[in-house]
Amino acid sequence: MTAAAVAPVNIVSLADTRVAVPFRRIKSSLSLHIKFRTVDGYGLILFNNGSQNDFLAVELEAGFIKLVYQINQMKEEITSRKDTQLNDTEWHSVSVTLRLDGRLNLQVDGFSRTGKWV
Repeated sequence: MTAAAVAPVNIVSLADTRVAVPFRRIKSSLSLHIKFRTVDGYGLILFNNGSQNDFLAVELEAGFIKLVYQINQMKEEITSRKDTQLNDTEWHSVSVTLRLDGRLNLQVDGFSRTGKWV
C-alpha cells in the first residue's frame, strides 16, 4: 500500500481555521506534522473531535507540548521533554503518528515519546 501525497496546509490567519482528522478511517497510519514558533506559554495548537467522544488535542502548556487523546472512552496524555521550553520564538517541529497496531508517537524537535491509543 502506498501513501497518498498530501500538500501541506499553511495557516497564516487563525480566523476560522479548521482541519478534520478521520480517526475511524485510518488505513495503516496517520501522521500530522506541525511547525510553529511563539512567545506564549499556553495555547491550543490542534484539536480534532471525532465520533463517540473521541478526540485528539495538541496543546502548549507552560511552554511544553502536551498531546491529549481519548479513544473508546480511554483518555491518555503524553508530554514533551521537560528540559526545554518551546515558547522561545524559535521554530519547533511537532509530529504525531497514530498506527493501526495501537502505537502512538509524539516527536518534538527530534525527541520521541510513545504511547498506546487503542
